[in-house]
Amino acid sequence: MSEDPELPGQTQPRLAGSNGDTMDQSECTAFDRDEQFWYDDGSITLVAERVGFRVYRGLLADRSEIFRDLFFVPQPPDAQLSFGCPVIHLSDTAYALREFLDALLRGKNEIALSDMTTTATRT
Repeated sequence: MSEDPELPGQTQPRLAGSNGDTMDQSECTAFDRDEQFWYDDGSITLVAERVGFRVYRGLLADRSEIFRDLFFVPQPPDAQLSFGCPVIHLSDTAYALREFLDALLRGKNEIALSDMTTTATRT
């Protein structure tokens, strides 16, 4: 086992890579970090469209009944971890999740039309 550079004193399980080498679970991330919502001391990672959002589980549970219910469901013992945090994959777009987190955690309550992209046309 090796120590996680972000969590001194804690160890991470090691996985076998395709070439037989071992690597930390934290190195097995199949996502890019979001620039706005990646907190080094966050306690959970949400992934949407291969973008990771490392945020605070307690805040999400306090402010969202959906997340509260989601966190109530026990996770399997072999659940994916990233930097010591559980990873939850969501079907939302990264843009939608970012806007949701902005409203939920920072109180943003409006979206500028310039922030929206659409493929629909008016008739």
